Amino acid sequence: MEFFIKIIRFFLLLTILIIGSFSIAEDDFKKGKGKGKGKGQCREEIKKYCSGIEPGEGRIKDCIEKNKSSFSQKCQERMEKRKERRGQCKSEVVALCGAPGDKSKEEFRSCMKEKRIQLSEQCQKMGKKRRGKRNKNKHQD
Repeated sequence: MEFFIKIIRFFLLLTILIIGSFSIAEDDFKKGKGKGKGKGQCREEIKKYCSGIEPGEGRIKDCIEKNKSSFSQKCQERMEKRKERRGQCKSEVVALCGAPGDKSKEEFRSCMKEKRIQLSEQCQKMGKKRRGKRNKNKHQD
């Protein structure tokens, strides 16, 4: 039974990471701007296919996924690279602190806080964005 619970927690984390891969695109859409090297690269396409969608609760993410094949090759490649980076970061996290289901939420967060400096620079940046987003959402409630 314990093994089954760990598997469920593992897949829950994986799902969260995959869903999170579209959160940056959704944030860009909400803010009306892009970030990073490909600044705004796909923004116009997201607006084209998802402008009638109310942001929040993953609706933009769902719209992007639904219309993925309609996006330019360049945007599809960018989205795929994000997914790959998230998978890489997940592997690094599991190697450092185990799967989140192996420990309590508090123990896992404590481990990540202590060892996040050992993550690749790219994964540290992704973690920083997630922490900032989590803290922002806490203060809005």
